[in-house]
Amino acid sequence: MEGKDPKPYIAEALTTRLEDMKRGGVQYVEVTNYGGSPDYSTCENCAKLHGQVFSIDVALETLPVPSLCTNSFGCRCEYRPSRRR
Repeated sequence: MEGKDPKPYIAEALTTRLEDMKRGGVQYVEVTNYGGSPDYSTCENCAKLHGQVFSIDVALETLPVPSLCTNSFGCRCEYRPSRRR
């Protein structure tokens, strides 16, 4: 609402969450859109990422969420632990 780019703040929050998961022994994470599935507020890039699994190290290095998000109001996607590879 102030015209500031929210991505740096979202990236910091998601990085902290990923680091906590890694310390807890999580090896893989899955991208999940807000509400658990793509909806009207999900950008095209995030909709494509929904359900994709990354090693936690790749997720920390590249941060596909929120890096690829094109929503002007900020990405609301998150990472969840995954057993899938």
